[in-house]
Amino acid sequence: MSNRTAVCRPLLAGLAALFMQCCQAADHPVRVQLNQAVQPFALPASGSGLQADIIRAAFATQSVPTEFVFLPGARSWLEYKAGRIDAVTNAKPGSELDIVLTHWPVALFQNQAITLKRKNIEFKSIGELGKYRVIAFQNASKFLGPEYAIMARLNPNYVEQATMPSFLLRNEATDVIVSQADIFRFNLIENAARLGFKPDFEQFEYHPIFEKGNDYWYGFRTEAMRDQFERGIAAIYKSGEIDKIFAHYQKQFGTSRELFIHLDCRFLKKNRPPACAQEAQH
Repeated sequence: MSNRTAVCRPLLAGLAALFMQCCQAADHPVRVQLNQAVQPFALPASGSGLQADIIRAAFATQSVPTEFVFLPGARSWLEYKAGRIDAVTNAKPGSELDIVLTHWPVALFQNQAITLKRKNIEFKSIGELGKYRVIAFQNASKFLGPEYAIMARLNPNYVEQATMPSFLLRNEATDVIVSQADIFRFNLIENAARLGFKPDFEQFEYHPIFEKGNDYWYGFRTEAMRDQFERGIAAIYKSGEIDKIFAHYQKQFGTSRELFIHLDCRFLKKNRPPACAQEAQH
């Protein structure tokens, strides 16, 4: 055996092993956490949802398969630390976990106080919610600021629920529901189908009493996954595929583009939302 052959064999073996690792990585789906309670952004029964469809489409442009794991929000970090998921959709800067964040926030959850128009309820401050019967999403008192937390603690008619019973507002069993508007509307449609009434979105008033929503970055196990996702988002905006996804959910559930306002402001070349001008100032 020549010296050249002796040197080349381990080099070729190493290249072959690297090739196999790359192929296996490409075949291995990215396992993404989605909060099971934020319908229609996540729809566990069908393995879809607005977030799921956008993430799936973005990775598909990079020839990367995806799987979705629908969990309560609090469990996502436990599953990530255990190595059972590769990406989370509820990350923020400053996390102590070893995680690679997107270069920009992806999702915005902007909650509102929702009332019946015919009740003529007005709010000058968050504290005024304390005068009413209020139903909010689970852990709202942890996410909506100190003034809201005080109101929640002092209001004997305040409750938080894992799923949003929108019909209770329609039936006047509560005065206020605190929710993201698309989630409220989705649950009203679901309630209507189950209870046999026609959903009427026009009967509700939406009060933007919370000045700033909750921004969320997506977090990934590796920089490669993060970069594939970001390239994929740019690709589906360029191709117009993201508009088709939004149109499907708007037609089926009346869903707005509000959750992904950050992406619209970053990637839309025309017909950008008016809110983008304000966002550019921050």
